[in-house]
Amino acid sequence: MFKPFYSSWSQSGMDDYLANRIAENLNVCGASSRPAVLYINGVYRGIYFVNEKIDEYYLESNFGVDKDSVVIVENWEGLTNDTIYSEFSELYDFIKNNDLSIASNYYYVANMIYIHNFIDYQIFEIFIANYDWPLQNMKCWKTLSKGSKWKWIFYDGDAGFREVKCNMFDHAMDESDSDWPTNEFSKLFFRKLMENNSFRIDFNARLQELLLTNFKKENLLQYYSECSNYHNNEVQRQIDKFGNPYAYEEWIRIMENLQEFLTFRICELKKHYRKSLGGELNVPDCEFEDPVLYKFEVYPNPSNGEFMCNLSLKYGAPVQVSLINYLGQTQILYDDFLLQGDNTISFNKKGLATGLYILSIYTYDNYYSTKLMIQ
Repeated sequence: MFKPFYSSWSQSGMDDYLANRIAENLNVCGASSRPAVLYINGVYRGIYFVNEKIDEYYLESNFGVDKDSVVIVENWEGLTNDTIYSEFSELYDFIKNNDLSIASNYYYVANMIYIHNFIDYQIFEIFIANYDWPLQNMKCWKTLSKGSKWKWIFYDGDAGFREVKCNMFDHAMDESDSDWPTNEFSKLFFRKLMENNSFRIDFNARLQELLLTNFKKENLLQYYSECSNYHNNEVQRQIDKFGNPYAYEEWIRIMENLQEFLTFRICELKKHYRKSLGGELNVPDCEFEDPVLYKFEVYPNPSNGEFMCNLSLKYGAPVQVSLINYLGQTQILYDDFLLQGDNTISFNKKGLATGLYILSIYTYDNYYSTKLMIQ
């Protein structure tokens, strides 16, 4: 199936593709995707993405199951092929009406759901802040053979990566009666499973692991660089043809927001986890809650490549200053210990290409950024 550039909520054009690439290394079912330029009868039609269609043929191709012996559920009511699949709706009712903190009830559910897949699915949706979820974009599947368990499928990440400070733990535990994007009905499984100590331990451990590995900014920015390199060569033609986004400069701004999300999201999750679930996560780059850096400025800005940073610290701390271009390529300018009080660091980067950059400053769990124009 083809997905157009403009399906991205942020208008970066790459949110869903980026999400699919990251999900490849998680314990979730997901669609392979690749970018393409579409021509119809020789007429340019813009940037598209060729995605696998999530159906029984997808399951047969990726998991070696018989396409005629699988069932795909498409919402929390158990809808499949315009009917309600009773086995799923019965599972839903069991979870709703039973205390999952009781071991026997939890083990019953664990025998119906592939727990490690469900945990990765929940964590990933939370991490990317997929706002059009869980009432939308929910699918899970199983074979019809005895003992088969439900596995969740990630798809449609077009509404992700937009709000780095979005508390998705609250979103994922919602108990409202809202019509969209989340409510008590759509979050029943996760909310009830989190009442069980064994599930909560497994969830916490997996979240901790992913924040230290797959979700580290260095790893995420590699995906970002790959995706943005492709788009950068083609996005101006897309804009000229469709006016979406309306200007190249606007696309650069959108890409900067995406880059900031990937860079700073893990520290936001640490804070949200403490606030919403009352727990602590060990993320080495996010150790202190109180701000270390209480003032910073960069000048001159715009700059010819020579500029200075004034940093005022409440107490001595290691500080890293990085410069990031719109392709996600990061150059560390400074990485050392600074003393309490006012500090001034001078930089000479006259060889930089002209354009907008993000100047990022890290001090423990605190991060700061500003735009720097090189001209």
